Amino acid sequence: YVNDNAVIVDLELPAKTAKDVNLSLEPQAVIIADRPAETTDAATGKPAEARPAWSRRLELPFRVDADKASAKFTDGILRIQLPKAETAGIRQIAIEG
Repeated sequence: YVNDNAVIVDLELPAKTAKDVNLSLEPQAVIIADRPAETTDAATGKPAEARPAWSRRLELPFRVDADKASAKFTDGILRIQLPKAETAGIRQIAIEG
């Protein structure tokens, strides 16, 4: 949901912990994905490229301040708080002429 100051995202992730989830933040999007387990290629014995089993990209209605973003995992609920960037607020523009 969106309030005057931020976007707040609540995700129910039963049987997951903070170590199971990756968060990435773009100027107007947040990407939530599982953190895949490390695997090895049976043929070469080298680490295999791990890909997430699931991911979600949420487009945001405004730019967010990445430095003030926070996330907390409690009892299977991931809460992400993404404060609006100061430039995202309403500002007056002078009209010349």
